[in-house]
Amino acid sequence: MITEAENDFEAALKLDANNGAVLFNMACLNAYQGNTFKTIDYLDKAIAANPDYRDMIFNNPVFSVLSEDPRFDKYR
Repeated sequence: MITEAENDFEAALKLDANNGAVLFNMACLNAYQGNTFKTIDYLDKAIAANPDYRDMIFNNPVFSVLSEDPRFDKYR
């Protein structure tokens, strides 16, 4: 199911590369898979599209594993 979701999100981003909801969901998907670099990239893009996503990062348990990474400090 993860691959299907990723394919759907990628298709949605082809239609609208600045869709904050899709970008945030791609960040979640990559965090779940342990892809820290991609997670941060998608989080940056999601926050650029809609700054409200910054507040959602630490309320989402999928990011808890990555929250100890020093690169996440910029979201605090």
